[in-house]
Amino acid sequence: MAKPRPSIRDPALAATVVRSRISVPGMTAELCDFPAVRGEDMTVAERESVLAMVLSPLLTHSQGRYRPDPYRAFANFGPIHLRPAGVPLQYRNDGGPFRSIRCRFEPAHFRRVTGLTGEMTPEQLALCLDIRHHAVEDALLRIADECETKSDTSTALVAALGTTLLIDLGRYLHPAQDGGDPAHGGLSPRHLRRVREHVDTAEGRPAVGDLAALCGLSRHHFMRAFRQTTGETVAKYVEAARIGRAKKLLTEGTLTMTEIGKALGFPSPAAFSRVFHRATGRTPGSYRGRMR
Repeated sequence: MAKPRPSIRDPALAATVVRSRISVPGMTAELCDFPAVRGEDMTVAERESVLAMVLSPLLTHSQGRYRPDPYRAFANFGPIHLRPAGVPLQYRNDGGPFRSIRCRFEPAHFRRVTGLTGEMTPEQLALCLDIRHHAVEDALLRIADECETKSDTSTALVAALGTTLLIDLGRYLHPAQDGGDPAHGGLSPRHLRRVREHVDTAEGRPAVGDLAALCGLSRHHFMRAFRQTTGETVAKYVEAARIGRAKKLLTEGTLTMTEIGKALGFPSPAAFSRVFHRATGRTPGSYRGRMR
């Protein structure tokens, strides 16, 4: 009879999954290797703020919602997510093995460096489930490398990267503090969600005019409102989303580099490789090797 899979929150499991750990003031970084855990649906609230990045294919049907209630829909987890301290998170997945790098921040340290001192808005919490920020991803990968191959300077570097992470997180989440109130020139949560869904599923690179039409706005008004809400330009967001889709295909799929580039609307494999390298500092091939 097969041994039952453990829960991801099993205290006995917690003592065995951490392959390497580096602790610095206010933060602990842990490189984790989880065995096949069981699929489950549960609600937790962390005592510390936890920023995590999956270094392997995402568990299938990984979804979550903060402050769960029957009227709040589940959303898909991205490779990087933040679990703010004290905020109930209901999550579900189909289980399986996975690897991750996670940074646990003491609440007072997290608030002081990010500047996120009040209660997070629903819009900020929605962003926490799928953090799309190249600098955050790059810092987490560098912390993972330092945990894997420790040196005399690893602790100092991880401390610096941890501070960088929190500053970037604060900048990433602050624009959503007012909920993208249209009265302040931003997009409504409904329009922002509609734009994100279209960008995530469109073939190739969606046109700004098409995105503006989804919101019933002129091209100029949409571009201004989008930047007011997200803190970045439409072009930068669309390019980051396209690179995010490339990362997902490289990590979880079996398509070749040429097939991925074509599916995402790049004119040639060389163009795909060049844009991907410029955005991530890695070639598509080296990224695939790191994440598998």
